[in-house]
Amino acid sequence: MRLYVRSRRLFAASAVMATLAAISAAVGTNTLTLVSRGDPVAVPYLLVLDAFIAVLAVGSLASPVPAMDRGDVGVVARARWLHLAGMGALGLVLVAAASLPRSAVVALEAGRAYLAWLGLALLAAGVLRESLAAIGPLAGFFIIAWFGHPAGAPAPWNWGQAPAAEAVSWLTAVGLLAVGMLACARRWCGALGLPYL
Repeated sequence: MRLYVRSRRLFAASAVMATLAAISAAVGTNTLTLVSRGDPVAVPYLLVLDAFIAVLAVGSLASPVPAMDRGDVGVVARARWLHLAGMGALGLVLVAAASLPRSAVVALEAGRAYLAWLGLALLAAGVLRESLAAIGPLAGFFIIAWFGHPAGAPAPWNWGQAPAAEAVSWLTAVGLLAVGMLACARRWCGALGLPYL
């Protein structure tokens, strides 16, 4: 297990995640403007940094020796799921802690967004590979910028900016997480018939 932890550089990934959370706590209310079909969409840095934290959590799963991991369904497979659970939970705690000083509602919204970003990163990791996990959240930003603000207000499914009480956004976030975990489970078990890249 010690070799697994060292080979994945979990301590370095955790330190970078904590640094991003600290930056989010300091400047998270500043906004990044994304241009869409209509009016520009302002996205808080908090949302962007949460996506980076999710990408780091999933990217840390990348194996330095993928050929060795490919056929292991025992110790490495269990370690991989524990790794995902631990890094995913660490990311959620960091995101919530960085947002909590603003308000409990903002922390809930940030946690919901993190679950969606984590799901999108896992989906990209499951379809492609762990080192390409950033592709999922990048696609998510495109979807939010183009379709997430009809009539100038966040859509009910918009996991990043809909109000915390919006049930559809929670279902979207949890659904994305479930699909991402399923994609990774199928890849790690070889059920997709794709080579382990």
